Amino acid sequence: MKAKVELLGSQKSIAGTNTVEFPVSDTSSVTDALNHVSALYPALFLNPNNLVMTVNGTVSSGGKVLHAGDVVSFLPVIGGG
Repeated sequence: MKAKVELLGSQKSIAGTNTVEFPVSDTSSVTDALNHVSALYPALFLNPNNLVMTVNGTVSSGGKVLHAGDVVSFLPVIGGG
């Protein structure tokens, strides 16, 4: 069973790919996916405090449990003024 992590923008450029497969178990979470991608591509600097995490296009917490076929994205927070 696998979920997919979608890499966007500079993440895609740094990693050289637009997706990373993540093996899921009954307890795999968004944070586990983040840690998996961070270990594969440390140059991405994925800090959960500076990201909006989504699962299947819906904003989610790091504790959300993933299922096979889910698509996870890590969107950088953009500030304005």
